[in-house]
Amino acid sequence: MKKIVIAVFIFSNLLFAGINNNNVIDYSEFDKISSHELIRVMSNEIAKNLPIHIDYLTKMINIFGIGNNVVVKKEINIEHKDISDMWTNKKNQLIEAMFKLDSQNICHEPIWEYLVMKRDVIAEFKYVDTNSKPLFNYTVEKVDCQKIIK
Repeated sequence: MKKIVIAVFIFSNLLFAGINNNNVIDYSEFDKISSHELIRVMSNEIAKNLPIHIDYLTKMINIFGIGNNVVVKKEINIEHKDISDMWTNKKNQLIEAMFKLDSQNICHEPIWEYLVMKRDVIAEFKYVDTNSKPLFNYTVEKVDCQKIIK
């Protein structure tokens, strides 16, 4: 239990402190905790701060762990004038752009990179509209990060 409390403290500080990528992080204590427990702790800590507005069109509304997956649910306002035409006429390009953005964020953020690359955690993104209607989803996995990090 003490390790879980330490993990919560470390996760909350690292996730929201804007870690400098030049810093080396020692994950040896995390290696002693199961992936499922790390996912549960991380998801619960992030969920305490939801919703999080990512930009004026998008917000993270839910996060939870299922097995070795972290499920991130985001709401996007596809009716907004800045995106409605793109959603109607270039939906696949929008989804590709969102995948690229989410992949870059996952694969370059130190904690996420550790979880995906070393612990084989899968980040699953589910997008809904402002009425909670499902729009699209995808996963970011180790193979995706390997392409980005090289």
